[in-house]
Amino acid sequence: MAWKGGAGGFDKGEHEPLNGELLIIDEMSMVDSWVANSLLKAIPKGMQVVIVGDENQLPSVGPGQVLRDFIQSDIIPLVALTDIYRQAEGSSIIELAHAMKDGFVPPDLTNAQSDRRFFPCKVDQVKDVVWQICENAIKKGYEARDIQVLAPMYKGGAGITELNVMLQNLFNPKKEKVREIIFGDLVYRTGDVVLQLVNNPEERVFNGDRGEIVAIFYAKENTERKDQVVVSFDGTEVTYSKTELNS
Repeated sequence: MAWKGGAGGFDKGEHEPLNGELLIIDEMSMVDSWVANSLLKAIPKGMQVVIVGDENQLPSVGPGQVLRDFIQSDIIPLVALTDIYRQAEGSSIIELAHAMKDGFVPPDLTNAQSDRRFFPCKVDQVKDVVWQICENAIKKGYEARDIQVLAPMYKGGAGITELNVMLQNLFNPKKEKVREIIFGDLVYRTGDVVLQLVNNPEERVFNGDRGEIVAIFYAKENTERKDQVVVSFDGTEVTYSKTELNS
């Protein structure tokens, strides 16, 4: 199903149902009541439907808790996937995740583990702590592409915006002859590791993909007469004009 924009709604519905014999709906926890209603109306009789999701993940932005209601209805056949493959067997991260999901903080939270560390600090100390951790990682041979820093908000001294600037200065500082362009308050520099924020199926890059800026061309150097940033996503190169850099 595709959104036609404006008041056009979806291109599929009860008058023009989906085609096929099997429909797999992934990340169902993020589907709100209105989207679910529109989707279900577009499913023809005889089509098998498999719903995949985690009721404990992020809820939908719009109203409703469709996946949770489906699970609690006891009407739909349910299969629970319990094996975890993202961490090794015996990982303390798995135990920590289960504890927090169940609503309590384990007593060993601050104990150093082989696969996690906890550093209690105030907001104004976060940048210094992250700097020290990443600086030590560099000394051990790690590069920016080996590291990912997650923060829950953009604003503030421990927010994404300030952390990005700090990490750029650490991993890819300004150097003579290294190209860069400024867009708003941000500096984009050759060698920066970047994160795609929106889905772009035409270029085969999607929200969450990590890439590296491999080239910057200034407006006077190309026929489009526009500044351009080229990002490589595992060999797939995507060219962004200056106005597209918010992606």
